[in-house]
Amino acid sequence: VTSNSPALAQTEAGKFTCDTSFNEQLKKRVPTTIYWTSTDKKAIIQWTKQINQNWTPQRRCEEFSGRIQSIYAANPDRLFFTNGKMGSNNVICATDRVNGACKQLLMTLRAGDKPLLFLQDFKDTLNGNYITGPIQHSSKEQQVYVEIDIASLLKTAPQTK
Repeated sequence: VTSNSPALAQTEAGKFTCDTSFNEQLKKRVPTTIYWTSTDKKAIIQWTKQINQNWTPQRRCEEFSGRIQSIYAANPDRLFFTNGKMGSNNVICATDRVNGACKQLLMTLRAGDKPLLFLQDFKDTLNGNYITGPIQHSSKEQQVYVEIDIASLLKTAPQTK
């Protein structure tokens, strides 16, 4: 996943953080990775499932939000994300270029999660193609790279409730 965000770089920088938002299906607030600016907030991922007893939705939200914020703060103009493997786990990670190896873990996927589908949803959400709301993070596949534009996220994603 690559991000070119010159509009964002020229305006106020935002911040990824873990908060809560209302989940329509569950009819309750759930841990949510949110992209904040002083005037706007966009829900990126609602965390409703856990991997095991140690990785609750709240912990996953906090870890993911901290990692993506660290990656974004280091280079807000261009971000690269891809799928890969770390140990025996399918992961989404940051890299420094297209066709680059995983450099920094973003998140470990649950057994049964589809890395390519998650990356496409992630790309669509961060590019502002935000039709159905935040990603509901509820196999061995080829590695792919997709491009995202965080500036579009601020323009087109709906407000969180």
